[in-house]
Amino acid sequence: MTATQGIGRVARRTVHHASLAWRDDAECRDKPLGLFFGPDGERQADRDVREEKAKRVCRPCGVRTACLAYAMATGQPAGVWGGETTEERRGERRRQTRKAAPPPVPASQGFTKREADLYTASVHLMDRKGRLLADAAAELRVDARELRSIRRRGRQLSRPASSTA
Repeated sequence: MTATQGIGRVARRTVHHASLAWRDDAECRDKPLGLFFGPDGERQADRDVREEKAKRVCRPCGVRTACLAYAMATGQPAGVWGGETTEERRGERRRQTRKAAPPPVPASQGFTKREADLYTASVHLMDRKGRLLADAAAELRVDARELRSIRRRGRQLSRPASSTA
């Protein structure tokens, strides 16, 4: 099995409508799948060597950007895609999420101190760490409906006021 055949199976399960024609031009198309996706229980030293070899294949690839964009858009959970490891892609997603996270809402804007603290904590857990609302509510020991309401109000308060001139 070639790398693109293996990648194609993953891709078809994940995104049915996206064009994956870029795979035909990928440098990895004739490389073993195991180079890009390590076995379960792989030792860290072996993983580092394997990932560096995979990255060397990716560096000159003409479709590297498309490959990485696909992996980021579909949230590929493992493997080297577009020259980046799983951890590198996670780091990039965290950076993007931090940039998009709403600013904290001070208590003086209609929130009690408790609500402002819950909103700030939920921004940290959900927007920056990627937790689901129910998980964040459980961790904060608050009812999920209450947290949803606080987040909704917080987003409304943190939006810039539109001018009606």
